[in-house]
Amino acid sequence: MEFDEVRVRVPLRGVHNLRNAMLALAVARERGVTMLDAARAIAIMPAPPMRVHFESCGRATVINDAYNSNPGSARVALELLEHAGAGRQRVAVLGTMLELGAQADRLHDEVARAALASPIELVVGVGAYADALARVAPNDPRVAWGADPDAAWQAVRSRLAPDAVILLKGSRGVRLERLIPVISDWASAR
Repeated sequence: MEFDEVRVRVPLRGVHNLRNAMLALAVARERGVTMLDAARAIAIMPAPPMRVHFESCGRATVINDAYNSNPGSARVALELLEHAGAGRQRVAVLGTMLELGAQADRLHDEVARAALASPIELVVGVGAYADALARVAPNDPRVAWGADPDAAWQAVRSRLAPDAVILLKGSRGVRLERLIPVISDWASAR
């Protein structure tokens, strides 16, 4: 992207990360940092672990965004999957969003509906998302769920295409990243 006629390379994927970079550049400009220096800093910024991290597992791709989750970040992760996985089977594995208080059921239901309204081919619920999907789409053939990541994997593994693009999105307490070695083993056997 270009900002004030300076080419900026953003090492993180997703439109939401481009927006964040643009905001950082605007702040840098206001604070007197040259656009060239700000662009250089953004280009070498290390990617935080488990935040929109693409990993190859055989022919499959895992988007590990399991660092944390809230309704807004879940929606942008679904949008990223929608575009990044175009032409391949797209699978959203959604784990409980923790610390939502009394609105937890409603918020999980809303994100589950958003996932089902998208062109994502398979939506997998873990924990509170399993409950949400049972409420909002109990008979939808695009849905699978489990109480924990292992149970969800058992419910979905036979339905995965070898070249699937699999999003892992959930709060830290769910630990969806535990599925990465399981997915790698599954992909190696394909």
